[in-house]
Amino acid sequence: MATIQEALFNALKSDSAISTKVKVGTFYNIHSINIPKNKLDTCSYHILYQKITNNPINEYDLQLPFFQITACADTYSKSQSLASDIIRVLDRYKGNLGGQRDVKACVLTNETEFQDQEVGMDYVALTFKLKYFGDNV
Repeated sequence: MATIQEALFNALKSDSAISTKVKVGTFYNIHSINIPKNKLDTCSYHILYQKITNNPINEYDLQLPFFQITACADTYSKSQSLASDIIRVLDRYKGNLGGQRDVKACVLTNETEFQDQEVGMDYVALTFKLKYFGDNV
């Protein structure tokens, strides 16, 4: 069974609007935690993802993690556009995420904007709470 991170990656890259923005050749600029330095100048759009908390209910192997999915772009309007695409794909999602994990719920819980002037990127950090059963069901 695929990890929830793999399912998120596949769900994001499978969306045509997101794919058009983050795909360069055969590579998708969707990264865990940080943008690799060698990828910073390859594309004006990037997506970052990371699990920020997890509180499993072990008796049932029910997982309730929060994930931060961050839309990164070289302009404010591009970061907003990419964030809107991510929200459209994930907010209130229920079903087979990325064709790989059965997700009972995915809900947007927070949205924060920030800018890194040193690298010239605008960010929209989106926090989603997911509900799914782990690998031990």
